[in-house]
Amino acid sequence: MTKRLNRIACQFLDCADNRPIPLVITTTTDNLVVVSDNAGYVHIPVNVRIGTAYYLHISSPGYDLPADGFGFRGIRLVVSNDVHKLRLKRTNIAQRSGRVTGIGKYIHGESLGKLRNVGDPPMTGMDSVQSASIHGKQYVYYGDTNWTGYPLGNFKTTNGIATRQTRLPNCPYSVDFPIDGQGNAASSIDDGYTTNGVVWLSGVMTVDGEIYGYANHRESLAVQLSHSHVRWNPNATKFVDFKHLSNESWRHLDGHPIVFNENRKDYILFGHAIPNFRVPATQRALLSETSYETFTCLMQNGEIAKDSAGNVSWRWRNDGRPIDAEHEAALTNAGHLKRAECRFLMTEIGSGRTVVPHRGSVRWNTYLKKWILIFTGINEPESNLGEVFLASGKSPTGPWSACIKIATHPKYSFYNPVQHSWLDQKDGKLITLEGTYTQTFSGNSVATPHCEYNQLTYQVDLTDFRLGFLTG
Repeated sequence: MTKRLNRIACQFLDCADNRPIPLVITTTTDNLVVVSDNAGYVHIPVNVRIGTAYYLHISSPGYDLPADGFGFRGIRLVVSNDVHKLRLKRTNIAQRSGRVTGIGKYIHGESLGKLRNVGDPPMTGMDSVQSASIHGKQYVYYGDTNWTGYPLGNFKTTNGIATRQTRLPNCPYSVDFPIDGQGNAASSIDDGYTTNGVVWLSGVMTVDGEIYGYANHRESLAVQLSHSHVRWNPNATKFVDFKHLSNESWRHLDGHPIVFNENRKDYILFGHAIPNFRVPATQRALLSETSYETFTCLMQNGEIAKDSAGNVSWRWRNDGRPIDAEHEAALTNAGHLKRAECRFLMTEIGSGRTVVPHRGSVRWNTYLKKWILIFTGINEPESNLGEVFLASGKSPTGPWSACIKIATHPKYSFYNPVQHSWLDQKDGKLITLEGTYTQTFSGNSVATPHCEYNQLTYQVDLTDFRLGFLTG
């Protein structure tokens, strides 16, 4: 007869509201690492007797456990048939709401019999998300995708249809993915377009009733092979109609676009975090490189434009040179721009530090009646690309000023975050954001089991007293 192993089982809960906490990293004294699933459960089979003392080191980004006299942060348990309820204090403003991609999202809850019939498609990691809606369906598109059968997976965009769900805890939506004949994620890029390299998608937007995006065909992170606009064909579940662009052109969709009306005309605004490009919101303009403008203070030759009074001139130009937060920071550090003349650099509330936005999204918020900017700061003290900030503004183009950190990922990355406005709740008081949780660019050589290179979500309650400055 096979011997049944004993166990250590626990569920991690938020002290404030008893909500399960995903991504609690537990480490045993013999260095076994087990991470809590979306329902907050950890299940560790052990080959020792009932009643044996068992210690777990505990860490979780944005949650705190006091250290003991030796500096250890953890909990003393005993091997038993019980499921220990363990509560952690949340230090993040944002509340983690679990993974929407990857396998093992509820693996420990299922093994403990607390959840039933939770299946995962065989994709172990999925890069940054884009989304758009047509015909009553919310399409989602993910970047490079890893799967269970081999270290290399789908590098030509994975697509699916998202549906809001409440049956399972801490997973704001589920995705129905098209699977190919080998049981893997199907490519979203027409096979006739590329035979080598990777294709990354961004700037996904619904225009005149159809979904368009920007496809970047690359040999590597450093080498671009070609780039083009593409159109989504929902019947073929492929992006088609490749409209090739000149190699150095910036006149294309990118980031997470929005529609903004100015002087009774609709424009698509977009950028890496803060919108610094626009094009009229029509298919014809979208596909015409002559229709694009950039919001900039730089002339075509790179010199700073000034008005007759000597003040820096920021405006929409079709003959200007694009500028973003990183370029703005470089000009400020070189003494070419004064801090007060900037539009994109942020000041962190509390510390007064300058924060440089990397990637993110701007969305209108019905509760605040303002624009909300969610972004990852670059080269922060805790992480290179893992600190997430929130700001509000009266205009998508700024000037943006005060920001506050809402989530931290020390020595890890959480890049390309986006607020999903289609998941807003309570008239905009509760918002949901999603980003890529990965060791890439972090300098950390240790990947988090199950969670690495997957889409992690957070919810932010905009009525939180720490966000009181937003209503000012």
